[in-house]
Parts: sequence; structure tokens; C-alpha cells
Amino acid sequence: MDPLLLTTALSALLPAAVDGIKSFIGSKTGNKPAVLTAEDYSKVVDADIRKLEVLSKLDSPGGETSKWANNLRSVQRPAVVMLVLLAWLYGVVFGLPGDVFQTVSQLASTVFFYLFGDRTNLYLKK
Repeated sequence: MDPLLLTTALSALLPAAVDGIKSFIGSKTGNKPAVLTAEDYSKVVDADIRKLEVLSKLDSPGGETSKWANNLRSVQRPAVVMLVLLAWLYGVVFGLPGDVFQTVSQLASTVFFYLFGDRTNLYLKK
């Protein structure tokens, strides 16, 4: 199987599979909620806040950086997303060779699930 196709399929189906496993385990354990009191809820919220703080620290540069380098680093993800989507649109409108268009389409589907994966997962849960 093509590695890029496998990556695209995993990025699309992995969140739904994880939720399916969670639902299966929940049905076997009685679906008892983890949060029973206000104190439990505050602990969960505090853990989420700590997790977001750690993720923010991972994404920030270590040490002093110049302003242009920091701006360039922060624009990389949106720039790559736009380049992939523009390449896909070019391939749709003007045509690309079959194997190149397939690769660009798989990259575009990965970008789509990067942007809308949470919403797709919520729709699959319903």
C-alpha cells in the first residue's frame, strides 16, 4: 500500500477508531462518568489547563529569537496549507499527470483533516 495513502487513511479514521474503543470500554465498565463532583470537575479542568500550557511552551522558541524569525516560524503551517490547496486546485483546473495529481490529492486530504478533523470526528460521533 502507498505510504501516503496509508497516512491519509490513518489521519481520517484514527480519531473515530479511538472513540469507538473508548465507547466499547465504557460499555464494559458501565459508562460511569469520571466526573462526579464539582471538585472532580475542577481537577479535570486544571489538568486541561496544564496540558495547554505545556503544549504552548513546546510551540514557543527556546531563548531569544529575532522578530522576523519568530514571524516566519508562526506562518509556516498556514503557508504550507495554502500551497497544498493551491496545488490541488491547479491540478483540478488545469490538470496534472495522474500520479502527481494523486499525490497532491492525498496531501490535500491530509490538510483537510488537519483543518476539519475535530468537526468530522464530532459528526461521526452523532
